Amino acid sequence: MTEAAHIPAFRKPNATRQARRLRYIAEGLRADLGHMPNTGEAALIDQVAALIVQRESLSAAQMRGESIDAAQIVKISGVVARCLSALRVKATNRPQVPPLSMRERILRDRAAP
Repeated sequence: MTEAAHIPAFRKPNATRQARRLRYIAEGLRADLGHMPNTGEAALIDQVAALIVQRESLSAAQMRGESIDAAQIVKISGVVARCLSALRVKATNRPQVPPLSMRERILRDRAAP
């Protein structure tokens, strides 16, 4: 086990503020999805997180008074909205397995060898 393996994600050495923010957003989106993402969903989550960080950077630059193309922020915001809606559709299209009742869990556990 390396020394950095036990360090929390927000304290990894050589991690930039943007990299930490990117991981934080991606982790939040994965948690909001409600199930373990498949490969396509994971790629979409990573893309959305990167776009959100990019949009935040542009907004921060604009707040500092730098000249920013507003159309670029609008385009990124539109792509983020479409990607998030695609993730919502993927989350709702999955068959929902009803949770086991306490009785069913006990019976299942007793039947297990």
